[in-house]
Amino acid sequence: MRKIGVCVLAIVMFITNVKAASKCSYAEEVELNELAGKIKLIYEEKKELVKDGTTNDKDYYKDYFDILITNITYKFYVIVESDIDNVKHTYSSADAKNNIISFKQDDLVSIVHYTVNVYSSNNTGCKDEIYKTLYLTTPRYNPYSQRSICDGKEEYSLCNKYVETEEISETDFLNRIEKEMSSRNKNDKNDNK
Repeated sequence: MRKIGVCVLAIVMFITNVKAASKCSYAEEVELNELAGKIKLIYEEKKELVKDGTTNDKDYYKDYFDILITNITYKFYVIVESDIDNVKHTYSSADAKNNIISFKQDDLVSIVHYTVNVYSSNNTGCKDEIYKTLYLTTPRYNPYSQRSICDGKEEYSLCNKYVETEEISETDFLNRIEKEMSSRNKNDKNDNK
């Protein structure tokens, strides 16, 4: 009796995981898969001039990440989610310039995880079918990177301007840097023997 229950459960699970047939023709589905394969999700660090607006003229530059979804054609639209705001944003080729959708991420103090689902548009024979899911994690700004102890040590992970690790205390930072410096000095001495 138990074997029958397991078999029924396996069949039900198999049936629920089967993808429905596409409404597109085989040729269009191949084309869409090819086009979707070219879509990329990247970020670039950028700076923008912020005008003070007072007579003091204390203009300054502010860093941000430009999130780019490349190679978006009229045959697709995307739905973007991040774990920061949990709001879904929909973009189409009408929002793109030169087949690139871009939006700004001002929050540089948090690690942000993006999920982008790529769907076929109503310009295809199979609108609203998902063709690709992209993931991107943007790092957070590391305030310790500006410390004098990090001068000339940019290759140390704790001295990178941006990191994908959670915040650590100043004491922990100093202890880890000292440990890494000590370890590297030992390795340098061993290499010179």
